[in-house]
Amino acid sequence: MLRHLFSTRRIPRSGAPMRFACLLAALWLGSTGIAFLVGVPLLGYALGAALVLATGVAATTPFCPGCYIYERLIGTPVARENSAHLETLK
Repeated sequence: MLRHLFSTRRIPRSGAPMRFACLLAALWLGSTGIAFLVGVPLLGYALGAALVLATGVAATTPFCPGCYIYERLIGTPVARENSAHLETLK
C-alpha cells in the first residue's frame, strides 16, 4: 500500500527457497519463545543467539542459511525442472 503513496515499483515475488527460509525462521523464533515460556532460559538464549547469527549472515552476505537448507532437502528449482525435462526425453 505504501508503494502507491511513494510511487515506487512493485516488490519482486519471493521464490520457494526464500519462503521456506522465512518459515524456518518463524518456527525457530517460536521455539525460542517457547523455551523461555517453559522455563529453559539457557536454551532460549542459545536458540536466540543462533537465530541472530543466521539472520546476520543472511543480511550481510549473499548466503542465506535457510535457502541452503531448502536446496539440500529439495534441490534447486532449476535442477528439478531440468530433471523433469530429462525424464520426458527418455
